[in-house]
Formats: sequence, C-alpha cells, structure tokens
Amino acid sequence: MKRLVIGGRAGRAALADGGRKRRRARAGTTLIEVMMGVLILAVVAMCSSLLLTRTHATLVQQAQRRVALGVADARLEALRASSYQSICQMGNNATVFVKAVPGGWVASPVDPGEVTTVAGLRFGLTTQVTAVDLDGVAPVTDCLLLVVTARPPSAAARVTLTTYCTKLEEKL
Repeated sequence: MKRLVIGGRAGRAALADGGRKRRRARAGTTLIEVMMGVLILAVVAMCSSLLLTRTHATLVQQAQRRVALGVADARLEALRASSYQSICQMGNNATVFVKAVPGGWVASPVDPGEVTTVAGLRFGLTTQVTAVDLDGVAPVTDCLLLVVTARPPSAAARVTLTTYCTKLEEKL
C-alpha cells in the first residue's frame, strides 16, 4: 500500500487553507438563518397577541352576560313579588310589554325601550307578559307567561329568562 504524503510548504498551505474554509462555513450564523429566526418569532408573537385579544373579548362578554343575567333575574323577582292582577292587564292569550313604574307596572302593546344602568353599562330591558288560558274557560286567565330579556352593550351576551306566574302562587 502506498501512502500519499504531502510534504513541504505547499502541502502545509493546502491543509491550512482547507481547514479554514471548513471552519468558516461552520462558525457563526448567516443572514438567512437570522431572518428565518426573526420570522418565526414574529409569527409566534402575532398568534399569541391574537389569542390574548380573543380571550379578553370573551372575558368581557361573559362579565356582561353575568350582569345581564342579574338584571333579568331581578326583573323576574319584581314581577313575582307583584300581585297577579297588577301584572295581568289584558285579555286571554294577549301579549303586552310592561314597564316598571313607581307603584306598579304599565302595559303597552309595543316595547317601551326600557334601559337600566348597572356598573356603568347600559342594559336594554324588555319585559313581555302573555296571558295564557290553559283550560279554555273564558274570561279567566290561568297563568301568565313572563319573558324578560336583558341586552348588554355586547349583542352576543343577550340573556332571556322565561317563567310562569299563576294565580295559585298568590295564595301560597
């Protein structure tokens, strides 16, 4: 077997130069690598900011929905606390909108556009009452269908509560 030996000055220069080229290619980062790293970081930061924005919007909407639920529930409780006759101001199977006034309720054939403010937010409030005759014996109304809708500034957080109020509840 023959062994190739590079000797002398030319051989040492060739080895030294080739080694530098290989080391230079491995050492440090190129501009392309830096730009790709910056691009990846920018995409991650943008996705994170979109996620945080969406999460914040959802939290605000849920908070408004909780307040709207409290507003609607308070209205239903006020209706339940009222006498049946003060709410029932119409004939059988008729639907009216009622608005709270000092000392009772005022019926109207159209939504009066009632607004209440809670925690600095304005909530639209609609109270709808339908007289229901279950047994068909007129002119006696057997129960009232009460529907309360609270609309906060965020339209998606609307809350509607429905219940029945009967004459029997007054006797209990």
